[in-house]
Amino acid sequence: MNDLLRVAVADDEPVMQMYLEESVSDLGFDVVASAKDGLELLAECRMKHPDLVITDIMMPRMDGFRAVKELCRDCPVPVVFITGYDERDRALQAEGECVLVYLMKPVGEKELRLAIALVMSRFEQFKILTAEEPDVRRVLANRQRVERAKSLLMRTEGLDDQEAFDRIHEAAEAAGVNIIQEAERILAKGVV
Repeated sequence: MNDLLRVAVADDEPVMQMYLEESVSDLGFDVVASAKDGLELLAECRMKHPDLVITDIMMPRMDGFRAVKELCRDCPVPVVFITGYDERDRALQAEGECVLVYLMKPVGEKELRLAIALVMSRFEQFKILTAEEPDVRRVLANRQRVERAKSLLMRTEGLDDQEAFDRIHEAAEAAGVNIIQEAERILAKGVV
């Protein structure tokens, strides 16, 4: 992971906002923006163009989902959503709009570090997909098939997230198809 990662954080609880700022800094990353609601997050991100956004979901004026959805419409950015509520269904809906990882409060520094590593890895995978298909909306919509194929490989082959993506990517190249087509083939077979 890049040590110069530029991060925006947002939470309407001042203690949690400070915790995120300190944790991100302790992990060796640069906090370039800190916001108390979605509107502020959106404005800060449009000015400062962070490499990663870490945000609470439930915030006043504009929630984290809406802010991230609008932000990713302009320029996709990886996101770590943090919430104290069970917002899994909304997080899954948001995956069609951006590359994200979802965490439940309370969040420790270890969980945050792992979530950042995972979302940055998935964002690199997203960039590979956009090299095959320049329509970002189509890639975001089709990315779910790749995620399901990766999950199948992880379950059946004991691979981690990156190994599963690499397996799909290599198989796609060998077959002369794109990654999404290979993911569909894996899902149709149900096994590798």
